[in-house]
Amino acid sequence: MLREERKFSIFFAVCIILAVPLYGVSYSIKSDSMIIYTASGENRTKFFNNIKFNMDNVNFTSQFAEMLGDSVFILSDSVVGRKQNNIYKTDTMYFNQRTSVATFIGNNRFDIDGSVLEGNRFLLNLIDSTLFMTDKVKFKSRNDSIVVNAGRGLIKNREKYAVFYDNPVLNIIRPEDTICVKSDTIIFENDSIARFTNNLTIVMASGEMTGEKGIFNVNSQNGIITGSPQYKSNEVRINGDTVRIVSTKESKNILFYNNAEMEYNKNDSMFVKADSIVIKIESDTIKVMKAFGEVDGSYRRAER
Repeated sequence: MLREERKFSIFFAVCIILAVPLYGVSYSIKSDSMIIYTASGENRTKFFNNIKFNMDNVNFTSQFAEMLGDSVFILSDSVVGRKQNNIYKTDTMYFNQRTSVATFIGNNRFDIDGSVLEGNRFLLNLIDSTLFMTDKVKFKSRNDSIVVNAGRGLIKNREKYAVFYDNPVLNIIRPEDTICVKSDTIIFENDSIARFTNNLTIVMASGEMTGEKGIFNVNSQNGIITGSPQYKSNEVRINGDTVRIVSTKESKNILFYNNAEMEYNKNDSMFVKADSIVIKIESDTIKVMKAFGEVDGSYRRAER
């Protein structure tokens, strides 16, 4: 058994998914055989058979490994890392000791504490614990209640901050339905606050909400939408300057503030202007509609 050991500083962390303190970390690589190339000034070492790469108790295995010079390691062909119950899979991993950057390329899947992060290219800066993600990025929470798909993403572990862009889509999966949220950018702060900027669309079983910006507590599903927000369903259209959404287990209240307008069409038609309008949704159906302050409206009865 051949063994080579080195020392360097590393912070191997991914927001929500993996977090360890910053300190000096030992790493080692083992294999049953290796070839060292030194001809013509070449400095390259190849490792074969039963390869094991250990980094701060994360044990990687692969079918092939190579060291270029004295600072770059390459693991390829069925790369799997394990630490306790956490599993990290990739086609190829590059680690550059001098820049403290680890790059994971091809079919990346990190299973950490029940959460899953996927994508075709991850770049982890070990100095500031920042993870850049590109190409079919997907995050799924440990209980499968939150799923994010995006073209690109960025996670800052130390700041507990994550951003997804390039057509990001957030799905909140509930027993009764799935809420789909789209915007130009989706930002997560801490573990529960989500911000949506530009071209916000929320699709629910009861209807569709649009606006420019929104901030939500994902756990409680309460939030505020600004930028000409509008709610539409088959029967009603409501708009105002600001919307507040308050959810409970039994119902969802949508409150429109300032310059609120509602057009309701079912059997009859109704148009209402008011300072504020509130609708209460239960079982994906509007149960109550209320208008407050300077209410002005018109009613048209359909022919029977």
